[in-house]
Amino acid sequence: MDFLDDRMCFACGSENKDGLQLSFRSLEDGKMCTEFIPSQKFQGFKDILHGGIMAVLMDETMIHLAFAKGEKVVTARLEVKLRKPARIGEKIVVTAELLSDSGRRLELSAEAKGPGGELLAEGKGTMVRI
Repeated sequence: MDFLDDRMCFACGSENKDGLQLSFRSLEDGKMCTEFIPSQKFQGFKDILHGGIMAVLMDETMIHLAFAKGEKVVTARLEVKLRKPARIGEKIVVTAELLSDSGRRLELSAEAKGPGGELLAEGKGTMVRI
């Protein structure tokens, strides 16, 4: 199976007008970061970001960290713990870091923080080289 980037990825695809349109930046400490201000179309309950979108934010940030290290990976396992509601219209900052690299597997973690630095969600992912 070929994994081609046609810029239509729901999370980061520049051509996907219905997607999140995420962009990423590498931090000096080796971590990856993205920022997102959710609009109402991504809500679950009134004025609250849908938990599945939070999972996408964390997964994609971890994947982009692996990509930045020159790795071609896919997510094999994702665990997300939602700690506090993320509010529609308020900036979310997601950071990811590499925990371990062994054989075909990369273990990563991510956390999402709200405008005051409050922890909104944390997660772990297992990525497999393709």
